[in-house]
Amino acid sequence: MKLIRYFITFIILLPFFAHTQDTIRYPVDIVYHEQSEQYYVSNWADNTAGNILKLNSEGQITGTFYDELNYVGGLCLINDILYITNNMDLYGGSQPSYLVGININTGVSILNFEISTGGTYLDLMTTDNNGNLYIGDSEKMKIYKYNLQTGLVTDFVTNITNPFGVFYDYISDRILFTNSSFTNSYIKSKSPQGGEITTVFYHNGYLEGITMDDEGNFYLSSWGNDYQWGNEPVYKTNHDFSWKYEISNNHNRPFGMCIGKDTCLVVCNWGEHTLSFIETSGFESPFKQPFDIVFDNNNFRYFITNSCISDNSVTGNIITIKSPGDTVHTYFNDLNHPTGLCIFDQLLFVLNNTGIPNDSSSSFLTAIDINTNEIVMETEIDTSESFLEFLTHDNNNLYITDYIKNNILKFDIITQSSSEFITNVENPTGIYYKDNTDELIFISYSTTEMESYIIASDINGNITDTLFTAIYELKDIIYTESGNYYVSNSEESLVYKFDSIFSDYTIITINYDSPNGLYYNELTDDLGITFTEGNNLSFIDFSNTGIDVLIDLKNDFVIYPNPCNGRFTISAENLDRQKVKMILCDISGKLVYDYEFKINGNSFIRTFNFENLPKGTYVMVLFNDKFVEREKLIIY
Repeated sequence: MKLIRYFITFIILLPFFAHTQDTIRYPVDIVYHEQSEQYYVSNWADNTAGNILKLNSEGQITGTFYDELNYVGGLCLINDILYITNNMDLYGGSQPSYLVGININTGVSILNFEISTGGTYLDLMTTDNNGNLYIGDSEKMKIYKYNLQTGLVTDFVTNITNPFGVFYDYISDRILFTNSSFTNSYIKSKSPQGGEITTVFYHNGYLEGITMDDEGNFYLSSWGNDYQWGNEPVYKTNHDFSWKYEISNNHNRPFGMCIGKDTCLVVCNWGEHTLSFIETSGFESPFKQPFDIVFDNNNFRYFITNSCISDNSVTGNIITIKSPGDTVHTYFNDLNHPTGLCIFDQLLFVLNNTGIPNDSSSSFLTAIDINTNEIVMETEIDTSESFLEFLTHDNNNLYITDYIKNNILKFDIITQSSSEFITNVENPTGIYYKDNTDELIFISYSTTEMESYIIASDINGNITDTLFTAIYELKDIIYTESGNYYVSNSEESLVYKFDSIFSDYTIITINYDSPNGLYYNELTDDLGITFTEGNNLSFIDFSNTGIDVLIDLKNDFVIYPNPCNGRFTISAENLDRQKVKMILCDISGKLVYDYEFKINGNSFIRTFNFENLPKGTYVMVLFNDKFVEREKLIIY
């Protein structure tokens, strides 16, 4: 646990407490035993030995469970055995660290194994439910793998800065761990069987603990990005780390966490000697049947409509997210049931239905200035019995699908007038203007035939071809510069990737139910997907750098801010006085810039200015004869 290095310096500032044994002092980690409805908390202080406290289901201390410990760290409960990391001294000391096992029924120690010799500090740990423990060592920058049957300990991950949090994701069969610092932190992933390390999440500021609920959502504790104690957040994110949402921000050095009774999230507040019990069922999700997604190239952000289309008593809104994995923010609230989105000429056009489908309601087209965030136009498109879904534009007109009235409308942007464009199209949904052929591609769903059709029409409203027929309900369609179409299948929860003539397709695996709106971001090579029934948002990264990686990431290499406007800072650690070459390539692998460093110490930090480069995705690579490290850089 990294704070100990600062604790030694500032210990004289901390008040002295005459602690009793049954007092929460510096809680590090917590686990919940479901059968007995009891919590176990690892707990230590500067002037007394560490112990394990036992709490009832209401969070009340019932006593000290075990007290023959020192600077205790992570906990892991396997059946009736509580495993504990026990450090003999503080961070920077010379004493060894141990793995202790205690039977929770008898209180008898069954294991006291030396994991590492001096110069070590064990933090949190997890199990893969297959007889192995994974233990973070922030001082030696390792994660150990300990086999409970053989007693063999091996290095699972090495040369990783601050692996405080370690967690086994049983849904995806992966070990997640933090790579943490005050500037930038990552969550990385590795299979229990070994193999490559992948980066799955980025965060500005320290990351500490990781835990997961039964629905696959993750909770992350953070110490922020400065040295100020207090008002530090806990985040919730979905299973593929596409977004994060601050659910609580009143913590002080939050560390280990667990999901306890009635899905309650319990957080150890190391810095204020308390536990926080947070009702996860009380969180208001940032997603309320998200319908469509679009990207603002000028301000580098995504807009998403929350449609609330299953409840007429609830109104929707527009939310925004800067990039995949970033924090979700509310953008605009004064809407009813918003659906389709489109950006043209600094205006965000949104379809706003006053009622839910089949509700005999009217529908409006609203335009919001994306620079001032003010409504500049609001036009009633239909007075009754309509439900507008998606829209697209050809630089002069908007084309809007009306799912209830079975037609496609044309809206003149200059005159702000609408007219029927194509009629008698059963349940039209997704629509896309293909500028290179000057035609519209849209989806129609037949409730009688139980089939969906992908249809092409010219710009005059004449249907020219039926390109594809599917036996499932398709929702949205987009086209990319690479010549591929992407189509969402809400019924089977799939996304199809078609070739340019719809002669062949592949299926893209997604993690949530009912994909709806799609947006392909050509700047970052990401596909954004909304999940209306699944209440989620996901991104798929299709970028291919064209640069081979020789080995897994071994050194701490950070670019920030990222995305950026061309001005950014890179930093790296654990380089040990090496010569290092840096290159910047575009997405095709073409060299844009190269530079050679001579590192005098163990690390470096340097700022660059590439504001003259075109917007797009680039690859920053640091390498020499010993390692190669790579990060994607986005300039907007």
